Amino acid sequence: MEGEAFDPSPQSSMEREAKQAEDVTMSGDGSGDIFAKEEVVERGMDQPVEGAQTWKDMVQSKVQPLLEHPYVAQSAETVRQTIGQGTAKLQPIVNHPYVQKSTEMLSKSAEQVSSSAAQVKPLVGSKLQPVVGKASETVQLGKDTAKKIYNKEEGYEPAKVAPYFAGSLGVLILFILLAGWSTSDGSSKYNVDVSKIVAEKIKLPNGRHIAYVEQGASREDAKHNILFAHGLLSSRLLGLSGVNEDLLKKYSVRFVSYDRPGIGQSDPHLKRTLNSSAEDMADIADSLGMGNKFWVMAHSGGAAYAWAALHYIPNRLAGVAMLGPLMNPYAKNTTKEESKAMWAGIGGLKSTFQFARNLPSFVPGKLNKSGVKKVNKYMKNTKKRVNSKDRALLETDAFGEAWERATRESVRSGDPKPHAQDIILQAQDWGFQLSDIRPKPAKKSFFKRIFGIFGGSELPGFSGPIHIFHVSMPPSLQCQLYGAVFVNC
Repeated sequence: MEGEAFDPSPQSSMEREAKQAEDVTMSGDGSGDIFAKEEVVERGMDQPVEGAQTWKDMVQSKVQPLLEHPYVAQSAETVRQTIGQGTAKLQPIVNHPYVQKSTEMLSKSAEQVSSSAAQVKPLVGSKLQPVVGKASETVQLGKDTAKKIYNKEEGYEPAKVAPYFAGSLGVLILFILLAGWSTSDGSSKYNVDVSKIVAEKIKLPNGRHIAYVEQGASREDAKHNILFAHGLLSSRLLGLSGVNEDLLKKYSVRFVSYDRPGIGQSDPHLKRTLNSSAEDMADIADSLGMGNKFWVMAHSGGAAYAWAALHYIPNRLAGVAMLGPLMNPYAKNTTKEESKAMWAGIGGLKSTFQFARNLPSFVPGKLNKSGVKKVNKYMKNTKKRVNSKDRALLETDAFGEAWERATRESVRSGDPKPHAQDIILQAQDWGFQLSDIRPKPAKKSFFKRIFGIFGGSELPGFSGPIHIFHVSMPPSLQCQLYGAVFVNC
């Protein structure tokens, strides 16, 4: 050992032991080395277990001194102490009451999510499955791409792949938004079934069938015939809900409520207009023997058709009554204040009206999500929008069941287009102003009277009674909106 410098470095120790291993393995000259190797291979093929054990012992004998080296042992001890200190410092945090409470809350939330997921899973329809499959493919593609980016494989450098990865994420989000998270319509305590209801129908001169229902006096006993136009997302079944049948008979009133084209059990009319709707009213009255003149009563969204009747068939009307009429907020002859009041009356249908005015082709799809396919959800949202008195009425069993029956009957075909027609006609230009309803004194010169003989004549206007019941609107504003149409203005 004298004269030999001591080198304590692990590297030097490893080099010496590697040299020793080489000396043990190498024996004789080069040719003997080759024969020795061949002998080992042959022996290994004949006795694999013994050969494997020999190599294992040799590797262990060479590695063990390295593990026992002072530097390696000291490093391992330092790591163990660091882990122990870190655990000791973290333990008080883990045992803190707030952390324990948070952990408990997270566990309960996880259980609730799992329970909700188990309930929602059976409700997922077949239409959602392709979307889920596509989303899964997109997620898998994202995972594979992320793995390649992490490994920095050729062609998958972060700068090159980032735009594509962002696009995949955008597609996934789009599919989620299109599919929607809620596929359930909720529940109803009335369990209304309208599939077995068979309506009475009449055939119009144009070949279409209109469903209707009668109340009150018979055709022979009736002295007053009333044709009722229902509101939006409603049908003939609601009619004038709560009306006393005996009272109608006492005053010889025959009350007829009908389904507009495509709604309930009436045949659709793809090119329906306010003009054709007024003509339908006249044809219905003729088919049911309601006489030369009849009354029109309308509620909410049915008011547009009452105004159309006043404009297009005034000579057939004995009078008109409207209950809470829904007006056109886009009417040209209204001020900002008046338009604001009408928008307030529209409430939750505001966005639908905006689509009906500017992008009418999108209205059927919007109604599919908000009412036609989800009646319970539509009714629940309606209850939230109305005032407390109306809400109390809607929540009564007598009215609630009748309301749900009428609503389900209105959408029994599953086609949102007839209801979209209602809103589009309501929001588009009506083709006339309410001030044109009343006849005006003729102020024509001699020449205009002469040449007027050869030209067309304007509609005569309506001079009979018009009753409008709208308690939520001040009388002064009613007069501003409807002008001389009001008897008391």
